[in-house]
Amino acid sequence: MNSRRQRLQIAAAVFLLLLVVFAAWYLMFYLPGRMAEPEGTLVCIPGRMKTI
Repeated sequence: MNSRRQRLQIAAAVFLLLLVVFAAWYLMFYLPGRMAEPEGTLVCIPGRMKTI
């Protein structure tokens, strides 16, 4: 019985860890891309690029 409870606690801890990792990924990579609408820094205009 105790072993089942420990497995449940480990599963809950892994789930919470994955949830935190997903939230961090979402906030760092997905959300800034949505809020950073064209400001001019990441827009590539093919005719204006110069090659060295």
